[in-house]
Amino acid sequence: MYEIAFAPEQKAGTSDPGTCPICKEGTSRPVLTVKAGGYLPDDLDLAECAACGTMYFLGREPVLGYDFAGFEQDYWYNYVQNGAGITAMLEPLLAIGRPRGGDLLDIGCGFGFVPDFWQRSGLGQSVGLETSLYGKIGREKLGVEVIASYFNDAKEIAGRKFDYVYSSEVLEHVRDPQGFIREISAALKPDGILVLTTPCADGVSPQTDVPTISAILSPGFHYFVTRPAALERLVASCGYPHVLVRSVGNRLLCWASHSPLPEIAEGFSDWDIYFSYLEKLSRNPDPHVAGGALYRLLKDAINLGRYDDAERIYPFFEALAKSVYGIDFRFPEKSLHRSKARWALGTAEFPSWLGCGYLFAGRYLAIENAPAEQLASLYSAAVETLQQEIESFAQFAQEAWFFLPMAREHLAMAQIAVPAPAQDTVSNDYPIEFARTSAVDFAGKEICLFVAYVPKGQLLPGAIALVQALAASGLTVAVCCVVEDMGLSIELAGLDGAAFIAKRKNGGYDFAVWAAILAEMPEVWRAERLFFVNDSILGPLTGFDQMLERIRASGASFLALSESYHPVHHSQSYFFVLQKGGLSSSEVRNFWRRVRVEKTKIEVIEKYECGLLPYARDVAGLETEILFSYERLFPGTDLNAVRLQNPTHHAWEKLVRSGFPFIKAELLHSNPLALDINHWESIVAGHDGDVDLFKKHLIRMTETRGAPPKPARYEKWKLLRRMIGDDQFFELRDIWFKHRKLRRWGR
Repeated sequence: MYEIAFAPEQKAGTSDPGTCPICKEGTSRPVLTVKAGGYLPDDLDLAECAACGTMYFLGREPVLGYDFAGFEQDYWYNYVQNGAGITAMLEPLLAIGRPRGGDLLDIGCGFGFVPDFWQRSGLGQSVGLETSLYGKIGREKLGVEVIASYFNDAKEIAGRKFDYVYSSEVLEHVRDPQGFIREISAALKPDGILVLTTPCADGVSPQTDVPTISAILSPGFHYFVTRPAALERLVASCGYPHVLVRSVGNRLLCWASHSPLPEIAEGFSDWDIYFSYLEKLSRNPDPHVAGGALYRLLKDAINLGRYDDAERIYPFFEALAKSVYGIDFRFPEKSLHRSKARWALGTAEFPSWLGCGYLFAGRYLAIENAPAEQLASLYSAAVETLQQEIESFAQFAQEAWFFLPMAREHLAMAQIAVPAPAQDTVSNDYPIEFARTSAVDFAGKEICLFVAYVPKGQLLPGAIALVQALAASGLTVAVCCVVEDMGLSIELAGLDGAAFIAKRKNGGYDFAVWAAILAEMPEVWRAERLFFVNDSILGPLTGFDQMLERIRASGASFLALSESYHPVHHSQSYFFVLQKGGLSSSEVRNFWRRVRVEKTKIEVIEKYECGLLPYARDVAGLETEILFSYERLFPGTDLNAVRLQNPTHHAWEKLVRSGFPFIKAELLHSNPLALDINHWESIVAGHDGDVDLFKKHLIRMTETRGAPPKPARYEKWKLLRRMIGDDQFFELRDIWFKHRKLRRWGR
C-alpha cells in the first residue's frame, strides 16, 4: 500500500508546477506526495492551483488507467459487490424537479448500473459509454446497452440527442476537462440537462483520514480534483448560462442547461424506486451481481428501519453467502481464517462486502433476538475483516472505514450481553472486607462509589481530598481500596467523611471493583443518584459545585463528564453518574452483573468503558448526557479530526477554563502524550486548586507506582510527534503500549 505525506518540499529537478487543467494557470504550491507502493510504481506529487484551488498531479503521465495487469478483472467484483455507490449515482438524476422520463446518455457508465436502472424503472431509453473491461462485463451481465467507445468514436449514437447527458466521476479522469464537456454537450437536446459529478478538493487536508483522501484523489487514476467555484466557472465557460454546483460530502454535483433549471432537491429520498430496482437486480443470474444487490438491500433496510424489508431479504442474503462463498453467518469463525489470506480487492471467493456483511447480519439477527454469543461472534468477525480491508485496500475501503466504528460499538454491547460464567468471578474470587460500615438508609440518598489503588495501605493525598470534597457536598461516600495483599491494614486518617471503607484484592480494574461493590451492597440501587468515581483525577478546582448542580438538574439518566472517539465513541469512566431511570433499569443492573475480571486494561476499556455509553443509550434506552462534550467545548468541531484524542489530556486546559473541576493525575505525573503542561501550576492556582497538594500527590504517586518516564524518553516522544504528525504518532503510541502489556503510565 502507498503512503501519503503532506506538504513535501519541492524536489530537485521537478520545479515545473505544471498547468492547472481547470483554469490553465501555472502558479501552484505543493500539497502532498503519494509514495510509491502497491500498484503505484513511482511517487506522485500533488499541487494546488493558486488561482482556482484545483489540486492536480504533476508529471508527464500520472494516470495509470484501469487496464493494468490483473486489476480490471478483479475490480468488477468489488464494484458490483459493494464498491459502486448506486444511491450516490442516482441522487443527482432523481433530484431534478421535473416529470421523470426521457432518453439518458451515461458517459463513463462503469458497470452500467445507471442506464440499467433508467430502463428497468421505465424512465426511458438509455445508453452507456464505457471503454474499460468492467463496462463490457456489465453489458453482458445486465443486458443493457453499453458501447465500448469514447463519445466521438461511438458511431451507434452519432447525431442522436438526449434529454439527459450524465457523467459521474469521469471529469477528473480526463486531461482536458473543458474540451470533454464541450464534446459531450453535442449530445444534449436544446432543453436538456447536463449532469456531472466529480470529487471535491475541499476534503484533502492533513485532518482527513487516509482512506477518505485516497478515495478522493485515487492516485494513479485521477488527474485532478477541483472545487465548487472552479467547476461552476468551467461549465459556464462551455456555453451554459444556467449552472448549479452543490458540494455533497466529498463530491461535487453539477447541473447545467441552456434553459432555466428546474428545482433541484437536496439529499436522496427516493428509497422506494431504489429498493424496487435492487429487488430486480437481486434476481440476476450472476451471483456476484445478485449478492451485491441483496447486501445493499439488507444494509439500507436496517439503516432506514424498514424491518419488514429486512426480514424478507435476509434469508436470500444468508443463503447466497453460504452457497456461493461458503460464509455461514451462524458460524462466522469457520470462514474468517480463510478470508485472512485473501490478497485482492473482492475476488470471486471472498466478496468485498464481507466485513459489512457480518455486521449487518448481526444487526438483523439482533432484531430477531439471536443469542448474544452469536452476535458477538459476528461483530468480532466484522471488526477483524473491516480492519483487514482498510489496511490492505485503503483506496477501495470507504465503506469499511465508515462502518468500522459501528461494528466496534455493537461488538462491545454484544460482549457485555454474553452471560457470565456460572462462577461469579467478580465477587467470589476477589472478596471484599469492610474496615468501616454505617447504618445508612440508601433510599433517596446520593451515593458515591469511590475506587482507589492503595498498594501500601494509604490513599494518596489527592484522593483523600476528593473524598472529603464529595462528602462535604452531601454524598454518602463508599471508598473501596484496591490492595495487593489482603492482610494489609488501611490507614483511615483523613477519611472521616467516608461512610463505608472496604478493601479488595487487586484484579479486574475499576469496573470489576464497582461491580463487586454493587453485588455486596445491592441496596445502593435504591439511591436517588449513584456516582462512580476513581482516583485518577486531581481536584476539585473551580466549577466543582456548579458541576454537581448541573448533574442534579439534568433530566438524563446516565451522565459522564467527558467523551472520546478512540477507538469508538464512548464516555470516559473516571466519573459518571446514574440517576432516575438508570437506577431502576434491569438492563443497567444486568450490565454490572455481567462484568468479569479481565486481565488487561485494554480488555476492560474495549469491553466495558467503550461499551457503557452505547449500552446505556441503545440497550437500556436511557437519556444520556456528556457534560463537557466536544460540541460544548469546541462548537462545530470536525469529530473525525479528534478521533485519536483524549480530551482530558489534549484539551486539559480548555476543560479547566470551561469549568471542568479536575486534572488527570496521569497527565501531570507521566504526560504520556508529550504535551505542553509546563504551566500547570499557574492554571491550578488560578482555578482555586491546591498546588502543594497536587505536588505531594505526584511525589507519593512516584513512590507507590513508579517514576515517570525519563526526560530523554519524553523528548524522543515529542520529537517523533513533530516528525510524523498527530494521527500517526498516536496510532504508533497505541500499538507500542498494546504490545508492551507490562508497561503502565500510571492508572
